[in-house]
Amino acid sequence: MSRPDWIIHRPQLQPLVQRTLWRMVTALMWALYLYLLAPLLTLVMWLLGFRITSQQLLERDYGVDPFVLLSLPLMALACAVLLIGWAEYNRRRFRRRPDRRKPLACVPHDQIATTLGASAEVVRQLNSSRITVLHMDEHAHPRAATARPVPALASPATRPAPGEAKASVHVVRPSTSATTLHLADE
Repeated sequence: MSRPDWIIHRPQLQPLVQRTLWRMVTALMWALYLYLLAPLLTLVMWLLGFRITSQQLLERDYGVDPFVLLSLPLMALACAVLLIGWAEYNRRRFRRRPDRRKPLACVPHDQIATTLGASAEVVRQLNSSRITVLHMDEHAHPRAATARPVPALASPATRPAPGEAKASVHVVRPSTSATTLHLADE
């Protein structure tokens, strides 16, 4: 699977243990996902005429398995109770607290610059415009920022026809080690 050019991907900078653990977590999540798709696969196979799958899951010796008939609804009920219980727990836990959706307090520019590994001038430029070209070095640290004008919104009558130029985000990797993200016409 190819990834877009603008995603910085350098797994060699992560420790081997971290990469291995995340690969194991990913494999586990894929296995869980495929396990959750098993009923859909069974339904498709049943619709295509493969009735053996449903017989193996639900019937034993051409009779209905009472354990399956009792356990499946109980498991569904347990899942519903757990989800509703968790939602109620969180609702009660946070009901007396002030609204958490309020805007966060402003972070000082010097703290942002320190966190990003950028200069105060770059942070000021990022804060001063809505669209910014961010120039980064080989370690993904911002080194420069250039403001771009905000394009005018086009009404449906003035939108470009299919095949005409339209604005999109591109990454330009010059011969130097810097990476530039900019808005350009196709």
